[in-house]
Amino acid sequence: EAEAMSLEFDESLERLWSRHALASPELPRAESLPPSSRCPSRLELRQEPGLRSPATQECLIRLRSEEPVERGKPVTVEVKFSRSVVSELRRPTGLTSDPKRDKKAAFLVALDAELLRLHGQGSGLKPSQAARRRLLAQSAVCAPRARLSEGLQTVQLHLQPQVLEGRPSTVLLQVVVEAAIDHAHWMHFGRLVPVRVAAPAAPEGHRGEVADTEAAA
Repeated sequence: EAEAMSLEFDESLERLWSRHALASPELPRAESLPPSSRCPSRLELRQEPGLRSPATQECLIRLRSEEPVERGKPVTVEVKFSRSVVSELRRPTGLTSDPKRDKKAAFLVALDAELLRLHGQGSGLKPSQAARRRLLAQSAVCAPRARLSEGLQTVQLHLQPQVLEGRPSTVLLQVVVEAAIDHAHWMHFGRLVPVRVAAPAAPEGHRGEVADTEAAA
């Protein structure tokens, strides 16, 4: 009997504590708390196998050529799809009922950062932001795009960005998935990878003029 009374007393205390805890003004509601800015550690990521990077932060591209690369010369790049890319390729577009035509393909595209800057500045977009907009990205392509397939693969690009007087150009590499029957169905994946392209050498006559100007100064 004493044991039963003790149990009832403990339960009533627990209910009383719970009511006060919920009503206490000193305990803020969960939704009112600011989001945590702390990034999860590698250990935490390993302990939670379901936790993945956002599709735009995945590392899909690795540059294998020395920088700065030369304009028009082959640039070697390694690409490996993430689960996000594979999932998108296999997901139907819903644009047609014919499964043979309802296809998507992945491409490695090279975008001129200077053109992205010029096209995006009217909307207040940085080159990295403009690269994520289909029309702006397509207007800044500076090399034939390379079609990709699943698995680790090596591709070569021939970069032809705008020539910038006296300084190297920058090209941004990006993986995109596009529908075969509607090119407006376009999605970008992974981090943008910048590539420095060396400024072309000045012609002999121009170098002589520069030397004469410097000597006169």
